[in-house]
Amino acid sequence: MTTHPSAGALRTEDTPVPLGPEGAAPVRPTWRQRLNRADAKYSGYLYVAPFFVVFAVVGLFPLAYTAYVSVHEWSLIGGKGEFVGLENYREVLDNPYFLKSLVNTFSIFLLSSVPQVLIALVLAGLLNSGLRGATFWRMSILVPFVVAPVAVAIIFGNLFGDRYGLVNEVLGLVGIDPIRWHVDRFASHVAIATMVNWRWTGYNALILLAAMQAVPKELYESAALDGAGRVRQFLSITVPMIRPTMIFVVVTSTIGGLQIFAEPRLFDDTMGQRRQRPAVQHRDHARVRLRLAPARPRRRLGDGLDALPGHRRGRRRQLHPHPAALRGRGPTMTRRPGFLVYGLLAAFVLGSTFPLYWSFLSGSRTQAEMSGGDPPLLPGGHFLDNAARVLDTVPFWKAMGNSLLVSGVTATSVVFFCTLAGFAFAKFSFRGRTPLLVFVIATMAVPTQLGVVPLFILMAKLGWAGTTWSVMVPWLVTAFGVFFMRQYLVDAVPDELVEAARMDGCSSFRTFLSVGLPAARPAAAILWLFTFMQVWTDFFWPLIALNSDNPTLQIALNQLQSGYFKDYSLVLAGTTLASIPLLVLFAFTGRQFVSGIMQGAVKG
Repeated sequence: MTTHPSAGALRTEDTPVPLGPEGAAPVRPTWRQRLNRADAKYSGYLYVAPFFVVFAVVGLFPLAYTAYVSVHEWSLIGGKGEFVGLENYREVLDNPYFLKSLVNTFSIFLLSSVPQVLIALVLAGLLNSGLRGATFWRMSILVPFVVAPVAVAIIFGNLFGDRYGLVNEVLGLVGIDPIRWHVDRFASHVAIATMVNWRWTGYNALILLAAMQAVPKELYESAALDGAGRVRQFLSITVPMIRPTMIFVVVTSTIGGLQIFAEPRLFDDTMGQRRQRPAVQHRDHARVRLRLAPARPRRRLGDGLDALPGHRRGRRRQLHPHPAALRGRGPTMTRRPGFLVYGLLAAFVLGSTFPLYWSFLSGSRTQAEMSGGDPPLLPGGHFLDNAARVLDTVPFWKAMGNSLLVSGVTATSVVFFCTLAGFAFAKFSFRGRTPLLVFVIATMAVPTQLGVVPLFILMAKLGWAGTTWSVMVPWLVTAFGVFFMRQYLVDAVPDELVEAARMDGCSSFRTFLSVGLPAARPAAAILWLFTFMQVWTDFFWPLIALNSDNPTLQIALNQLQSGYFKDYSLVLAGTTLASIPLLVLFAFTGRQFVSGIMQGAVKG
């Protein structure tokens, strides 16, 4: 019997059964032959099993339990009641708070996602213009991404303060009355959307930049010969050619925008007085689907752009610049950018780093200095005193130790299991491989908020509630990691190398250790960094699973501002201290992190 894998997969053949003398019964296969046959047949399932086991426990079970509870009467004291069908859903839809939260969520989503994608598109175009020191600019715009959402919400909550916020101070200089950012509904949406845009615009710009660098240079040269300038080339060539990546960015921004939690939750806490309900209610959740209509193909430039898909020759007169105008100039896209490009990038980098500087600035002064007079622009001399107060107020070192433990263990587990599963999906042929991979990708769109209550009940039943196990186990293997490693290993490991290892007698796992794992080291290092930062900055699940005596660093930051009256010099000093570890890690690994984002964008 011969197994016929799909193209690019590992070819495995069952060991032929030895035949005895003519007329005699065939010789039974040896134990080693049966073991090799089972190894070739079942190893693929074994290597992808960790993901499906973890997802079944911490993903599928909570979702199924939530759906089961939603069609029954359920009391916290009495437990399960009678079956009510869709009555609970009708009650939710009739709840004015749910409808209000739905409107608020869409409002914040539109204010954040639409400007975010447009600014990221322009920023990627600036980064794609042949800059000097390109790595520096790419790392600089990514700095906000490595800052935890808790720190972002605290910093921007202070900047958008109703009484002493820097934004209102600046508006006052131009004659605009102070805005009640924490009270006015639309103003709070603008403030929350601003912090979301600040954190994610640079990340999306790098994804779009990776797609732009894959556009053939010949198209720009042809457009330059036709007399098209930079802006016309960008609109007529770059934007149509990166349309699939733009759709990917829009979809991911939509999913993230509709699942937003930390920013409105913590921005609401930065007020310090009683007021109306927060802008976004998270007691109820709704599944919202957006349909992305395919964009119509746009008309291109003249004869030099015939290579573009969907090109229609324009009837208007073509532009043919005089040869002397092109002599010594070369194609438009090969020229070095001017001061305008560097000025715009410098302004964006300044806007990316100023909130962090403001956090340090505020943390180095006393509350009296921050609340009186004009906003300071230079640091004070009280940062060490405020830092000492932070250490006395919350279990800071224990929280940092917990964050290091959870992030390190989780990142290492994700790298190993995701590389194993990615290698199986890329190089093994087993029945149901493609449907299983599609299922893995589909799980990335499942909101984690839907199953948090059953998941917490499960952790309590296992005795893990309040311990670091409760925040490590759900992250042991991720769908993003499996897909990322699969995409990398498809091209990184030649099929001939895998077949050679099998012919030399290597088992599937030995082939993975000797061939797949060494080839996956660059991508594995990037995945480790990405997972470490993601788990380090997580706020939603640790807020539910852990208690105040055993927090992670993000929960400890939240404790600093849990009082009715807040000392922002203390809160922002703690925010600065909590941001230092990731900023130091990013300073040493930023180049690899940037290349990993761009590489993943191209391969994805």
